[in-house]
Amino acid sequence: MMFGSFYTQWVRQDGLKSFRGGSSAGRSIAALKCFIALGISVHFMTRKVKLSLSGFEELTGLSKPMVIRGIEALEQEGVVSVVRGAHTNEYTLNHGYQEEHWAKLPVARLRKHLKEIPNRGLIPLTALKIYLVLATVRQRHSIEANIGYDKLREKTGVQRSQIRSALDILLNHSLIRVIQVEADTKTFNTYALLGLKERSVDDID
Repeated sequence: MMFGSFYTQWVRQDGLKSFRGGSSAGRSIAALKCFIALGISVHFMTRKVKLSLSGFEELTGLSKPMVIRGIEALEQEGVVSVVRGAHTNEYTLNHGYQEEHWAKLPVARLRKHLKEIPNRGLIPLTALKIYLVLATVRQRHSIEANIGYDKLREKTGVQRSQIRSALDILLNHSLIRVIQVEADTKTFNTYALLGLKERSVDDID
């Protein structure tokens, strides 16, 4: 599987704000890591996947108790449904009625680097939120996402001052590249999601 995917309605409707920092930061990080793990594992058409707790641990770098807490958080928010089995659970990524908007996730890149993102702290949580927003707003047929700090703050519910440090985490773990663009005498940043392909142009490590 070259890319994973998720329906974006809950991100576009500010669902990321439900995953808070403070004393809940570890649980929120676990939830978003587990969501991404499902996104790179799920069947595109059925939106379902069977994944063991050890499978989650391998993909996310989380402990088994934190995987369980993260999945519970996703269930509570209605993002994921779980059918529990004797040994392995079946997970479904939920989406709204006639939801058509979906985002790509680079499977190989996230399998390698998702586990490396720290499991504690507000900045790693902000980084995961920003990554999901970038995947959601990425331009079709492009690896680039154009979005400003104010919009990132609006969609994630974080402070503007936290955004730069969170972007540094994504940069340092080879998940994005920042591209400076000049237009009308102004300079702004656009963000390339590494591991995806732009038409015939392969992403470069």
